[in-house]
Amino acid sequence: MVRKYKNLSQVKGKVYLLRGVHTLILMLGFIIALLTGLLTALIVLFPASAVVFSMDVNLLVPAYAGALVALLFYFRELLSKEPIMALKGFSPAQLRYAILATTLTLVLGFLPRLSGGKVELAIAGIIVALLPAIAYGFKPLEGLRKTFEEEPTPVDAVSVGIAQALAILFSLPRGGMSALALALSGYDAKRILRFSLQVAPAYLVVEIIRAGQCQPRPKWLGPLTFTSSFFVTFLLVWLLFKLTERLESRTFLAFYGVVGVILYLMGVLI
Repeated sequence: MVRKYKNLSQVKGKVYLLRGVHTLILMLGFIIALLTGLLTALIVLFPASAVVFSMDVNLLVPAYAGALVALLFYFRELLSKEPIMALKGFSPAQLRYAILATTLTLVLGFLPRLSGGKVELAIAGIIVALLPAIAYGFKPLEGLRKTFEEEPTPVDAVSVGIAQALAILFSLPRGGMSALALALSGYDAKRILRFSLQVAPAYLVVEIIRAGQCQPRPKWLGPLTFTSSFFVTFLLVWLLFKLTERLESRTFLAFYGVVGVILYLMGVLI
């Protein structure tokens, strides 16, 4: 009888231990999902790339999807009727720009992707992240932009579409490539940020399709990662636009690039 009670006590102890381990695993998954959403939002908005981070593709896909929906929601007025677009600060020229740049990104973004070492990609990414601030003030396309009365031109759409495609194919930072293309047209920081993010959904669509199917385990990690990425992306976009109003354009682009450099260093060192 005593032995029977001892065995029962041992079984209960193992059950409690397993429950504790299960709870710990769930908490760890919860934290990882939240951090993946946060990190993905930073990568999408700043000049950085997910290739230098050891991220689970099963969580990266819903994180990309969360950022995609957040950007579409933020710029939803771009697809509204012209009076509403004008009221919200958009124009038909911006819609034409977004359509052309998106089309180019989708067409060219599915070409064969070139691979490289983690350190080499980080070095190339850091250089690209800093280039917009360095190149700001050199405006070879400014004359053409003035012809279109400060609105994004077809040349801007082509250059940004190609820049995003190159970012996909060579694993370079999307934010840095598109910001560089727009800086060469002489836009200020606010317009660079706006026109860059307006076409970022095309980049995300290509990355999601390239990643393929995802099967997060447990399944609730997917929606949690999506939600985390959505809210962080939306909040950061709002903060970045506020920051463009407070900082001089070159200063903002320098800050923008430095954040990208920090993200690359984190990916390589951690």
